[in-house]
Amino acid sequence: MKIINKNSTVIGLLLISLISCLYGYYIKNPLEKNELKTIIGTLREKPFLGESGGDMPSQFIRVRIQEDDKNYDLIDCSFDACKAAEVLKLNPGKQIIISIKHSDVHRRTVDVFALSTNHNFLLKLEDYNKCNANRWRMFVPFIIITALILLYRILRPWIKGLR
Repeated sequence: MKIINKNSTVIGLLLISLISCLYGYYIKNPLEKNELKTIIGTLREKPFLGESGGDMPSQFIRVRIQEDDKNYDLIDCSFDACKAAEVLKLNPGKQIIISIKHSDVHRRTVDVFALSTNHNFLLKLEDYNKCNANRWRMFVPFIIITALILLYRILRPWIKGLR
C-alpha cells in the first residue's frame, strides 16, 4: 500500500509541475497595441541577415535607423512572421515605421513587433501574436513523451506487484 501512496504523490507532483510549466512558460499573452511604442525613422544602412549564437542558434534581421544608435532586431516570431525577403531588399534612406515595447526604450538592442514602410506592412502585430500563440505547440510531443516515460517508470513496480 505504501507504493501506491508514494506513487500517487509523485504523480500528483509531476502533474502540477507539468501544468504550471505549460501555463507559465509556453502560453503567452498576446501583445496589445497600447503596450507598444511607434518609432518613425530613416534606414541608416541596408538591413542584414544574421545568426545568433548559443545552444540554439536562430536567424534574425537587424535594422538600424539614422535617428538613434539602437539595433532593431526581427528575431524568433518576428523573423518567422515577417516578409523577410522584402525587409532585406529595403535600401538606405527609406522611411520605416517600427513598433517596440515601451519597456525596451532604453535598451541597445530592441526586439521589433511590427514593421512597415508607408502603407506596406512587412510585419503586422497580429501575425506576430499568431506565431507566438502557436510556438508552444512544438514542445507538446516532447512533454507528452517525457510524461509517459515518467509515469511508466513510476508505475512499473506497482504493476509488477499485481502479478
